[in-house]
Amino acid sequence: MNRDPYFEPSDEVLSAALAELRADPPGPLTGLTPLLVRLDGGEEPLDAARLLDELDENPLPYIPEISPTPSDLWPAAVRGLRLLIALAEALHDLDDETALALLRALYDHAEFLYCFNVTRCMSTRLLNGAFLTLTGFYLAGFPVAESWRLTGMARLVSHLQPVGSALEQPGILAARDIYGEEWIQRFPNLRDEPLGSLATEVILWVAQRARQAKLALIPAWAEYYHHITGETLRHDRWTGLRVITEEEFWEAIDLERPELADVRRAVENGDDAAAREAYSRYIARLASLRDEYFIGRGTDVDLAEADEICQDIFTLRAHMHHRHRFTNGVDWTLILFRDIESNVSLNYHYHPYVLAMAFCRTGDERYLIRLIDLLRSWLEVSPVPDRGQPLLQWRTLEAGNRSGQIWPMILMAAADQPRFQRELLFDMARSYLEHGRYLLAHQAMFGNNWFQVESTGLGVTALLFPEFKESERFWHCALRRLEWINRVCFLPDGFQAECSTTYHWFPVRGLTALYELARLTGRDLPEEFTDLVEQAMSVYVGIAQPDLNVPLLNDCSPALLSVVEPLTLATKLFPHREDFRYLASRRSEGKPPEATSIAYPHAGYYISRNGWDEDALYVIFDAGYYGLGHQHEDKLNFVLYAHGRPLIHDPSIYQYKHDEFEPYWRGPRGHNAILVDGKGQNRRLLDRPEPRPDPDTVWVAGERCDFGLGWYKDGFATRSIGPVPSEEDRASLDRSIRHARALFIVKGEYVVLADWVLGNGEHTVEQIFHLAPIVEAQREDGVRPGAVVQERNGVVRSAEPKMGNIALIPVFPKRPGVRIETGQLDPVRGWAALYGKQPAHDVTYTVRTTLPAALPVVLWPLPAGQTALPRVTPVAVQAEEGHPVALKVTTDEAADLFVLAPQPASVRWDEGAFDGQALWVRRDPSGAIRHIAAVRASTLTLTGQTILKAAKPQELFERSGS
Repeated sequence: MNRDPYFEPSDEVLSAALAELRADPPGPLTGLTPLLVRLDGGEEPLDAARLLDELDENPLPYIPEISPTPSDLWPAAVRGLRLLIALAEALHDLDDETALALLRALYDHAEFLYCFNVTRCMSTRLLNGAFLTLTGFYLAGFPVAESWRLTGMARLVSHLQPVGSALEQPGILAARDIYGEEWIQRFPNLRDEPLGSLATEVILWVAQRARQAKLALIPAWAEYYHHITGETLRHDRWTGLRVITEEEFWEAIDLERPELADVRRAVENGDDAAAREAYSRYIARLASLRDEYFIGRGTDVDLAEADEICQDIFTLRAHMHHRHRFTNGVDWTLILFRDIESNVSLNYHYHPYVLAMAFCRTGDERYLIRLIDLLRSWLEVSPVPDRGQPLLQWRTLEAGNRSGQIWPMILMAAADQPRFQRELLFDMARSYLEHGRYLLAHQAMFGNNWFQVESTGLGVTALLFPEFKESERFWHCALRRLEWINRVCFLPDGFQAECSTTYHWFPVRGLTALYELARLTGRDLPEEFTDLVEQAMSVYVGIAQPDLNVPLLNDCSPALLSVVEPLTLATKLFPHREDFRYLASRRSEGKPPEATSIAYPHAGYYISRNGWDEDALYVIFDAGYYGLGHQHEDKLNFVLYAHGRPLIHDPSIYQYKHDEFEPYWRGPRGHNAILVDGKGQNRRLLDRPEPRPDPDTVWVAGERCDFGLGWYKDGFATRSIGPVPSEEDRASLDRSIRHARALFIVKGEYVVLADWVLGNGEHTVEQIFHLAPIVEAQREDGVRPGAVVQERNGVVRSAEPKMGNIALIPVFPKRPGVRIETGQLDPVRGWAALYGKQPAHDVTYTVRTTLPAALPVVLWPLPAGQTALPRVTPVAVQAEEGHPVALKVTTDEAADLFVLAPQPASVRWDEGAFDGQALWVRRDPSGAIRHIAAVRASTLTLTGQTILKAAKPQELFERSGS
């Protein structure tokens, strides 16, 4: 890990700060000492020498521990306060060497905590703000102290219970409405001990020091001061994240840059109009990046939607597809259905983006005028607050998305247009500066895609506006944050750790923006950043379905996502990758990957395909990690595609509402899964981290077949509505039942699935399959469930006469009950999330059986117009353990024997013996063996002939011919 020299103070800076400190000592921090003792577990603050010795033994890291919830932020803040108190209490007695060492340590702690406040613990976030505030005011001689002060004050007031005007801020009002008044109680109170008392002491000390040293305070400081003392804080210097006057803006710009000479002259002459005009002309240079940057970035928008936006009809697209008409201008605080994602659609500025792209495409001024109107409206009603906002315009995720992904496209599309320059460009640049400051001060509470998007937004701000004096700070803090969050959020196989096939694209799109803009503007990035972006883009090759869409796994947007756009971008960025080019060009250029079957073992996704053509048989099997966020209870779920369309799919999710649909979308009922006595997977209840890769998973890729097997061993429970399990869910957990699933995929032909439900006693087992709906057009009225028929012996078959179909052929020990449920509301069954809540077919096989039980099913894809099915029969086997199953699949062309077991077993049947885990034997109509594949096998005998005898099990034994 390379430490960025930017965060290291020079000896000259340290010496100057010490000299200033000795000349004007701020005074002791005596009131903090007893409070810190209570916060720090009763330990008295150490003297300077012992603190420095402790630092040598336990140095401060450059980035936090690699965890979504780092536990080293609280200790860093406590130690920082101890260092500061030690310096303050003994300043007159310290020799210069010790004092300089303390200053260096304080500088390191302040920069570390300035960059990182990513934790769900409100107390830690508050303590971070208290330390930065105190350090910034006490060590005002450091050039970066002003940044510490501003960020520290903003953080401290953001993590105290709101008072005064904060209670009327839109984001606070919305959170109180959505989450209830109890949400307010999550914040530390000034009456809380000892943290509230410490915050009180900081507020009072800082108010006094600010008056003495003539340093600026944020307005909220006066409100908390009044709340504590009942008195008005009289002060004449105020600051904040907001740029209120043009004079403040020009002070924040490096007007000494040669390219800003015209701006500088106008400012010096007091001609603000000329300065704005000259500066807007300078920003217009960004339009020169348009042709190159837009490649692969989704510029081909729907002009009909752009026309609707001009009429105040907005399609809200954050996990929904809902058309909403505004009747009195756009309300940027609107929340529909009590679903905050409806507001996300507005405030990440997708709709201005559509207008910008429509203008680029057509040159129609209507779109430009409406774009200016919308952004002007947003800027007028959305001043940046000092206090971090949990919802609406200044939720940090939307701030990062706007600044890093959406606004760059708008600027490049319109910055060279005279109308845009006159009416909007200057104010947009001013807002960009405010976005950067806000993203420095406020962060996500968890290490996930949110923090990635924030950090790339901060970095992109620096790249687009290098003239901001704060841009160097934006840039280096963004890279330091990204070094940490990318280690947390990218698995070694390249998957983003939330394991959502579409959420993967959200942070990666931000990373590609940073990567490409750095290249276009001549800014260097670490080599490992390039490698990470390339590997992350490679995921879209591996998971691409034959129709070039991605399977919708875990939380996804309810719309088809093609890999063509991300891989077009990837081809531009990494032109040596012929596999990127192949799929980006829809197979007209480049070369497909040599491998057809691809594994992502850390994410737990395993993909089988027999080729890279559009008619290939494709299966993706989920046999691993639950995910860092946006998870579904879907381990051992799968998606199957053949004959030109998805046949068995994952219904995904429509809206993030906590209603009766939520347990369906996110629970096992909405997946190709099993239930036992109505209970299913509930990994939300896990009290331990999962190993990655999953040690129980088996994946073997062969020439003509692939085999995958996974286990679910974490218990079955009910699943209540919402993200947090209920006490009833916890009480219902049954850890005695385990589930194993095997998929034996005969490439290009069909799949044999076997479920083993292991446990004791008699239980009701439901095995659920979701037949994919028919997508005739990518809109709400373009999706239908399709035809389905139930045949003898429990066989269920989709029945679209002009399309490929799928037959489910159960091979259970006794005939199962069969239910086909479509668009059912009570209880919720039979739905898909595609441009709306769409009725689709859920097929459920139900058996009442004694455990352990094996439930094999043949998944038989059918080309368009064909209905003939194979004859499937069980084969009796003998085994002392391992619960193997065997079956034959017979057609006019071949007879296939399968032997499958959840773990390697010794199996005997009337014509053979086998030691291994999976076996496929194909014979032609004459009985001659044409192909054999054995997985994790050591011996195989068929009709008295020894086929395989090995000293140790072979991962895959595969042989063709007699």
